[in-house]
Amino acid sequence: MPPSRANTLRTLFVVFLALSHAFVYIRVYARTIKTTLFDPSDCFLLAAVASFSIYVFSGMMSIQHGIGTSFIPTPASPYPAAFASPHELATALRFWLLSEVHYILTATLLRLSALLQLRTLATLPKQRLVLLILTVGMVLYDTGFFLLLIFQCAPVQYFWKGWFGRDSEFEMASGVSGEWVAQVSYGFAGVGTGTDWLLAVLAPWFFWEKEKDMTPTGKWGLRACLITGICAGSACLVRIPTTNRLLTTDDFFYDCVPIAIGSVLESGLGIVALSATAFKPLCPSLFEKPPKPAPAEPPIPLELPAKRLSRSSESSNGASADALKLKRGKLSLLVWLVDLTVAFGGIVVATRSWSLYGDMGGAAQTLGIRKQDKIVGKSQ
Repeated sequence: MPPSRANTLRTLFVVFLALSHAFVYIRVYARTIKTTLFDPSDCFLLAAVASFSIYVFSGMMSIQHGIGTSFIPTPASPYPAAFASPHELATALRFWLLSEVHYILTATLLRLSALLQLRTLATLPKQRLVLLILTVGMVLYDTGFFLLLIFQCAPVQYFWKGWFGRDSEFEMASGVSGEWVAQVSYGFAGVGTGTDWLLAVLAPWFFWEKEKDMTPTGKWGLRACLITGICAGSACLVRIPTTNRLLTTDDFFYDCVPIAIGSVLESGLGIVALSATAFKPLCPSLFEKPPKPAPAEPPIPLELPAKRLSRSSESSNGASADALKLKRGKLSLLVWLVDLTVAFGGIVVATRSWSLYGDMGGAAQTLGIRKQDKIVGKSQ
């Protein structure tokens, strides 16, 4: 049997499809039944889940038709041994293209949902301007990459039928260079990761006023959601070494699996992280401190002027409040930096592991081809 990664990819599809739907249903319940906070960010998140479901369906169909199995040609057939006919090969490529298109759509909708959710917390004009710049830049680039991926071949069906060479149907067919598509893919990964990291770095700026009213459990929950979101957005970085490999590989159907795994991790973790940020209405006491009773004003001594005492009291209270606010801000910033450092270290390790995973796949493929050559040689 030739090497195969289909079972790993199929398992990830099932797990993250179930997780994403479960978390989104809980978020919708919290935002509609428990509260009336349903807003456009929830609409974009629901659209992202619908697109992710189509992505998973397309990926499962591509596996069914042979994606994930190594291309080991035999002397009897120039096509991969996993495919019964050239039609199976074309079907696998068609579903692969459909899944990649919906991955881009899912990632864009997820980031739009996150940006709109932060927009509700923006109280300063500078905050709104930063979010507007990030939104416009991300949407423009993602739209360009989306259209490029669909129309990289003219006609479009030449992407999955051109494998067999030109015939009368595709005499005038053309396509964009694979190196150029790869360069745009690198930019897509950079834009997505940069947007997610900027949102993570700017998070204390948006949650500055909210954080003082949160319990320690709520703060750690928020940090866990942000770290999960950072890891999800950075998962597209693991596509870069695999994309480089696809430019030179002779086994596209086997070596494309790490790209699909990175895509499903990015989309699935992003949906889980965004959904979990709206769980506060389900248990308010766990995430938010109860309101403090108003302090009683001390009696004013008769021997001192009331106006003079009031001014001195206000100045001392204001100074102590400013000092406490500055101390809290420094501590919060330090904790966020530690969180980001841990997340960055995990991403570096994951990227390196993914590169090794691709190298191991290439070694397994070479070993399988050598075994096949030995079998053919003995039979001859």
